[in-house]
Amino acid sequence: MFKLKYYLSFLFDVLLEQHETPINPVLKLYLSQGQLKLVSSNAVYSYGNHYYNFRDSFSIMHLDQFDLKDILILGLGTGSILQILEQKFKIHAAFDAVEIDPVIVSVFEKYKHEISNNSCKIYLKDALEFMNSNHKTYDLICMDIFNDRTVPEQFETIDFLNSLKNSLTDRGILIYNRINYNGMDQDKNELFFKLFEGVFPNAGIIKLDFNWMFVVKPGDLLN
Repeated sequence: MFKLKYYLSFLFDVLLEQHETPINPVLKLYLSQGQLKLVSSNAVYSYGNHYYNFRDSFSIMHLDQFDLKDILILGLGTGSILQILEQKFKIHAAFDAVEIDPVIVSVFEKYKHEISNNSCKIYLKDALEFMNSNHKTYDLICMDIFNDRTVPEQFETIDFLNSLKNSLTDRGILIYNRINYNGMDQDKNELFFKLFEGVFPNAGIIKLDFNWMFVVKPGDLLN
């Protein structure tokens, strides 16, 4: 049955599951172009190897040239970041992932064999709580937390940014995903970037079609 759905998914999106949770009132899992696509009312939370915001950013940053042993993902979804790093960039590392919605974690666990062979320790908790108590450092942190298409304001504070900074190794990399659909999004992103580069003076922005990726990386940003 799944094989049939796989082939059909290249013709149209095939709905696999639909959920309503206190955190995500609308949560739908599709098979689309052979990839698992998790969506909320107005945003795509994950899209397998087609999660181009991170995939393109990893490529631009030449991420495969770095020795990444410990990686933190804030906002798990269905594991697109994990999948892309393993399948597209051949990165095998120890992954920690933080996700607040137990339904999303359950969906990830159900389909994990389709996504990754990497080990991934999942923390079912609020990312702010996790970061406030974290003492581990990471070679790569991917910040991908949204409530629909909005980053919750508690993840836009100096305190949270400092917790990210303190959780990076000396040559650690940070990628912070921001939606940039329209002029209002851009105004908010430009304002937030001023705060961001106050904590990370060497920060830069990778500007994609519908996302701005705030990045911190050793050396020249794009080389």
